[in-house]
Amino acid sequence: MGSPVLITPATAGLLDVASAKAHLRVTDNAEDGYIQQLIDVATDAINGPSGLIGRAILTSTWRQALDEWPEYAEPIVLPLPPLQSVTSITYVDQEGITQTLAPADYQLVNSGDLPSVIWPAYGKIWPTIRSQAAAITIQFVAGWTGPEKVPARIRQAALVMIGFWFDHRDALGQVPDAADHLLRPLMVDIGGRWVG
Repeated sequence: MGSPVLITPATAGLLDVASAKAHLRVTDNAEDGYIQQLIDVATDAINGPSGLIGRAILTSTWRQALDEWPEYAEPIVLPLPPLQSVTSITYVDQEGITQTLAPADYQLVNSGDLPSVIWPAYGKIWPTIRSQAAAITIQFVAGWTGPEKVPARIRQAALVMIGFWFDHRDALGQVPDAADHLLRPLMVDIGGRWVG
């Protein structure tokens, strides 16, 4: 399974400049632009398939391609928890025609903040597909529904990173140990397995 591809990014931000400035104890506006840049870098460092925790932070739409269905008795594990919904599952049939799998043909087990899985519905099997790369495509919406829903550990880790980079401007991108410690319990890998 390759990395999921971002289709629609989050429209909300993890932190606003005012909350970052409060953490930094900055009272003037001279460096608001730089502080926003630090917020963006911290968010990118945590969010998505290449992020530190293997999760989508805020509501965003993703596409996951698979070359084949899982082996018998194995589910599809969706990356980037928490999952909000599955928009569609499409596949290329043996004639090379893209088909949409009916929702009645699969069962979604949404595990909230844990990785979610998809099984064939009771009495169903995965349809036959053409043997080709990316024969199956799953589009889904993931992430917490608003900044206030994001676990405090994530928001605090972002603030720790911002504070460290604000004070050590040559270390931009280096993750301080305190932030890593806060994030570790929430880490999953790209296949949805628990790391933390």
